[in-house]
Amino acid sequence: MKRISYAQRDHDTIVADVVERLKLHYPDKWNDAYEDDLGMMLIETIAYTLDILNYYLDRQANETYLPTATERQNIINICKLVGYLAKNAVPVSANLMFSQENARETDVIIRRDAQILTRAGTTFELAEDVIIPAGQLSSSGAAVQGETFDELLKVIKELEDRISALQRRKRLPGVIGGAGVRHGGVEAVIGLGWKIELF
Repeated sequence: MKRISYAQRDHDTIVADVVERLKLHYPDKWNDAYEDDLGMMLIETIAYTLDILNYYLDRQANETYLPTATERQNIINICKLVGYLAKNAVPVSANLMFSQENARETDVIIRRDAQILTRAGTTFELAEDVIIPAGQLSSSGAAVQGETFDELLKVIKELEDRISALQRRKRLPGVIGGAGVRHGGVEAVIGLGWKIELF
């Protein structure tokens, strides 16, 4: 009697193994393996399901070892097991020097959140106002890599206006209050800042 090969688990191999075992154990009852046979349909459906389950089983097995893991959370969890705590990415911060050719009679103020583009194309934003005092040629200030997307605020405002308009026409249920607008999975909080929740 032939042993089942547990190493070959693809669809075609599973079908061939099942057909062979049926012919071996039920030679008088199972003597045809035609594609249009109801029994073959059931065997192929089961083989298809087993093929998918084997794929996910292999994926899960791969995710338990550091060299073969591909999902970030699984890699972090494996690292925790050996005492290594992964840290999130932190944007680069730099101290930038601003200078002018001629001293001015009044202070020159470069506002916080001003965007500075490097020659390499990296964007930095000032973390604080930089003031070049009157009579001075230069001053420095801290900057952080990245940029604030004012466009997002515009999109939220536009969404808020559309929701209000639809509610006035009684086409959209929701809540409008002085503190914000909420509908579906988006919440925009008006006031000191914006808050977006997607759920």
